[in-house]
Amino acid sequence: MPDPANGTKKYFIIKSPVEENIVLAIAKGVWATTYKNTQALEKSFFRTDHVVLLYYSKATKSYYGYAKMLSETDPYLMAGLWGEEVAAILGANFRVHWLKMAKLDGSVAD
Repeated sequence: MPDPANGTKKYFIIKSPVEENIVLAIAKGVWATTYKNTQALEKSFFRTDHVVLLYYSKATKSYYGYAKMLSETDPYLMAGLWGEEVAAILGANFRVHWLKMAKLDGSVAD
């Protein structure tokens, strides 16, 4: 895998409706998003060297850090992790590696 300084990169802002999902993603090292967003992320995963995800909680209006997408989606990877209510709108989970974790008030970034 190319050095992050030299490889191609694609960045996405991940907007989670609740902080708890981000906390769970940090603890488990996985993420899932809507089907439409999953397609965009997976396309970028195969076309670039590094897909970086910047996490934001709509509920707290805060940024939580950024992670690198490590794998393509996997329907067997911690299936059911996000609960039955949202499972119908999410694509499959994929692995992430957190590069930086820090809570930053979103109003500071405006």
